[in-house]
Amino acid sequence: MFSYARADKSHPVSTDANYGPLYWAATSANNSSSFFLHIANTDQATVPLTGTIRDALQGASKTASIQAEATILAASPGQPYNLTNDLETPEAVAPTTRSITIHPDENDLTFNLTVPGWSYGVYRFTV
Repeated sequence: MFSYARADKSHPVSTDANYGPLYWAATSANNSSSFFLHIANTDQATVPLTGTIRDALQGASKTASIQAEATILAASPGQPYNLTNDLETPEAVAPTTRSITIHPDENDLTFNLTVPGWSYGVYRFTV
């Protein structure tokens, strides 16, 4: 499980799992209504991930629209990790956009992801 909280609440970014094959960083925009999670998967296997952004919904209307999407750059299943774009295959690796399953819970925002193998993604949550 991944956990991230607003910087103004002095909560650290934390996880209860070992590092690898996932590596990540979390940030929020100045207005604190957008949260970004950058995840790299350095293995060919897909990894399921459940995470929580603590206090993400603090002060938000209970009817607020929550948007969540991911832009992911990944090799397709079965492709090598060192796949590159070239003149013959200019879109061998291309970014895709995916939706994220989210679950508002009081002031926290919990989400479920499936992180593809050999990938880097930017996951954006907007409250």
